[in-house]
Amino acid sequence: MRETSRRFLGTASCRALLGAAALLPFLASPGLGQALPKKVTGRLIQGASTRIADPKLAHGGVHLRYFLKPASGRWRVIAEVLQGAAVIRTLNDSVVHGSTSAIKLFWDGRNGTGVFVDPGDYTVRISAPDSGSGPLLYPVTIVRLGITEIEARPNGGTNEWQMVYFRKATTYAFYATPAIHEYLSIKDTGEVSDLDLNDGSPRPAVPVHAATHEPVMEGANYEDDEYNYPLCYLINTQPILELTFGAEGTSAATGTAVPAGYPVPGYEIRARGEDGDGAWTSTVTSIAPGSRAEFTGPALPNEAMRSDVDVTWRWQYRATGAAEWLAVPGSFATAHRFYTIVAAPQFASGASGTQYSGPWVEVAEYLNTWRIGLVKRALNQATTNEVMVLGIFGQQGALPTAIEGVCYDCPIMGGDGGATHYYSFGTTTMDLSALLNNHAKGKYVNCSDCAGTSSVMIAMVGVTNVKMVMLGYMNLKAIWGIGCPGYTLNLWGSSHAFSYHHIITRDNATHVSDACMCVDEDGSPTTLPGTPGYNCDRIWTGTSGYMYLAASNNVSKTVETLPKLK
Repeated sequence: MRETSRRFLGTASCRALLGAAALLPFLASPGLGQALPKKVTGRLIQGASTRIADPKLAHGGVHLRYFLKPASGRWRVIAEVLQGAAVIRTLNDSVVHGSTSAIKLFWDGRNGTGVFVDPGDYTVRISAPDSGSGPLLYPVTIVRLGITEIEARPNGGTNEWQMVYFRKATTYAFYATPAIHEYLSIKDTGEVSDLDLNDGSPRPAVPVHAATHEPVMEGANYEDDEYNYPLCYLINTQPILELTFGAEGTSAATGTAVPAGYPVPGYEIRARGEDGDGAWTSTVTSIAPGSRAEFTGPALPNEAMRSDVDVTWRWQYRATGAAEWLAVPGSFATAHRFYTIVAAPQFASGASGTQYSGPWVEVAEYLNTWRIGLVKRALNQATTNEVMVLGIFGQQGALPTAIEGVCYDCPIMGGDGGATHYYSFGTTTMDLSALLNNHAKGKYVNCSDCAGTSSVMIAMVGVTNVKMVMLGYMNLKAIWGIGCPGYTLNLWGSSHAFSYHHIITRDNATHVSDACMCVDEDGSPTTLPGTPGYNCDRIWTGTSGYMYLAASNNVSKTVETLPKLK
């Protein structure tokens, strides 16, 4: 039995040897398979990364780079976000090929449940367990950056003004844009923080208030926690905006207020701005929650107009004592509406009240609308006066009607005979509020209403020395009244004369402007039809003068004061 067994085992061993020998040529045959190579050792090498981040900024988050070498290898790479020792998010767990260039990684600042993390210190850990290389550790500080207030400030002297609204719901009430902050975005009653909504998402920027008659309302009251009002500057001024930085955000996890998380020890943080015309510069190199910083922007247009400007605000950081500033990824954009005027607003001497705080928003908007419709530029006081006079009269170019759709108060237009509706002789006051309120006292106006309207509107956008002029009896030639269909030689149906007439001047009646009517410039001012002769700084005397073209008699004139505002 033992002999037999030995023979059996020997036979089996031979077969095994024969089988192994037969297999060796197969393994060595080219193209039919190769022996596994030796294990390649990989190297993880740390690259650049974001040190300070605010993921709630638009396109905010943490950018990281690392190298995995050699390029011929591939390994399982795990990227995790740690808060202390706890892993709160896995950013990557996959096989990654080695590369000679940096491999990019991004963390959007959210934890594993998709919720924004709170401000604080975190670590991104990148490891390749099978590579033989130790993990990489990237420290990150999450902060909350944002703007709660913006105040427009003058840039040397007096070249920035508040603006005025004249309505409050159904009543007339003057409201001046706040001098302390024309932009405000803070928590309302029941909200947790200034920078975030109660769900922890970032509070949106406040859009520009587009209404021109009424400020932002909260029910029956003026809004006191969220608005963005237009700004007014002198032409060609570099505006200055003072920003206030928010101090608290809202935790997306708990719904409670959390500090902004900076200053970060060992680092400085600053803000920068930019619009379509260039940079908004500041000398402030270290901000803190609740602090303020001034930024000077590119020069505004060298003409009276409206400019809508979007400013993108970004933040930067650097290690204390370092020269290079690095970007905090992301941005926050605010929209601003600038009105420019040609000089300081002019008002009646000695007048007081909120209505005199600065130009009325609706008046400044009318100026912009008219310059576009007339295809004219308000570059100085003369051209601004022209745009305003022509705009009030309307009925030309892209302006189909007179201001607010008014028309001259004469019988042929259905009026009651030239009565005054908006101008008060007794108090020398112009009820501009009612006129701008869709001609609330009726569509009819007379010469005093027109002169009162044009004088106060032209003066408040910076045209100086504007006054009303009272003219005596006028035996009229062909005229075209405001809101009327064309020229006439029979204004009243039975007569064609003024017992008096109000116009305006800006040089004590050497030249005059009249938004109430046009004279006839076809060379025959006593016959029809007529050729429009607009009266913008028209000389008083001579054959092209106002007196000659308007009347056949010698007309008296008395220079009066600029009306007060109601």
